[in-house]
Amino acid sequence: MKKFLIPLTALLVFVSCKKDSNTNPPASGGNNTITETVNGVTTVHHYASAINGQSSFTGNYVMNIGSAENFPNTIELIISDPDNPIQAKTYTNTSGPIPLNIVYHEYSSAYNDNTGTVTITSLTATHVKGTFSGTVTSSADTKTLTNGSFDVDITP
Repeated sequence: MKKFLIPLTALLVFVSCKKDSNTNPPASGGNNTITETVNGVTTVHHYASAINGQSSFTGNYVMNIGSAENFPNTIELIISDPDNPIQAKTYTNTSGPIPLNIVYHEYSSAYNDNTGTVTITSLTATHVKGTFSGTVTSSADTKTLTNGSFDVDITP
C-alpha cells in the first residue's frame, strides 16, 4: 500500500502546484498584437504571432501573421514572394503572383481581400512590425479594414 501512496502523494503535490502568470493582456497595442478597424469598429488581437520561411511545397517565401484570439473575429495576413525572402517593404495584392492575401473571419463567414496593402516597417529574424488596410469580401458582404497594425514575434 505504501508503494502506491507515495507516488500518488507526489503526483498530487506536483499537479496541485500552480505557476504564477499574468493572463491579463495589455489594454491596447504593443508586442504580439494585431489591431484593425472594420467598418468603424476597432479590435485588438492579443497573443498574435508570425511565421516566416520558405515553403517546402511551392518554394515560395511566405510570411503569415495572425491571431485566433478574440473569436469570433480573427485576422490573418499572408505575404508570399516566389523569388525573394520577405522583407521590409509594401506588398499589395496586385504586385505579382499571389503576393498578398488578407483573411478576416467573423463568426462563420470568411472574408478575403479584393484590394489590400501590407507595409512591413521593421523586420528582424525574431520580430515583425507594420501596417495594413484593405477591402475584404465574403459571398454576401464587403468590409473595409483601416488603421491596421501589427507588432508580433516571429515563431521559429
